[in-house]
Amino acid sequence: MSTLSIQDIFSNLEGYQSRFVAILEHPAQYYQVVEGAKIQFDAMSEQKIYLGDLLQLWFAKSAWIENDAQAASANKLQLVQQTQRSSQDHRLYFFAFLSDRLKPHSMALAWSEREQAVVTVNLQQTWLYYLSFIALTRPKHS
Repeated sequence: MSTLSIQDIFSNLEGYQSRFVAILEHPAQYYQVVEGAKIQFDAMSEQKIYLGDLLQLWFAKSAWIENDAQAASANKLQLVQQTQRSSQDHRLYFFAFLSDRLKPHSMALAWSEREQAVVTVNLQQTWLYYLSFIALTRPKHS
């Protein structure tokens, strides 16, 4: 299978949602590589995040979806790429977390509903996101 981009997923999000259970049950679909989807705490510790992981984290657990206006007002995250705020809240779908011990904040990549594009986000902490990732149930890799 070819590598998916985040834009590919969000251009057919309803299709992935409708096939959610089938994707989780079939290792070949679950382990579809998603470009840029990873957790990296330093140069030596990179874990890939696959399509099935993202679908579980977004739709089954809602663990990696944030409402951007609420999260920003709670000072939980700060959009690096500042945009005009509308009165309507929009969701951010996280797909990558990058930490560097030399920097005060961790960085995340997310798909922005409002921007219809990938945005960079500074996070105070990534621990809860990582815990939700390692708690996933995955099919055996064939």
